[in-house]
Amino acid sequence: VIEADHAKLSGCRGYLCGPPQMVDAALKTLMSRRLFPRDIFREDFFDESDKNSTGLKSPLIKR
Repeated sequence: VIEADHAKLSGCRGYLCGPPQMVDAALKTLMSRRLFPRDIFREDFFDESDKNSTGLKSPLIKR
């Protein structure tokens, strides 16, 4: 939807929540539309298979 409806997102904010892989995919789309990392807020949802991981951090945002 974002790619079809919005050529640029500069000046907007993005709020993402869901499984880490989905959030990362949406993050790439937002950033390709000129939305800066400071304007993107994310919350990853984890399940039991993620219980033993040390946590995931997207390499796209360095904060």
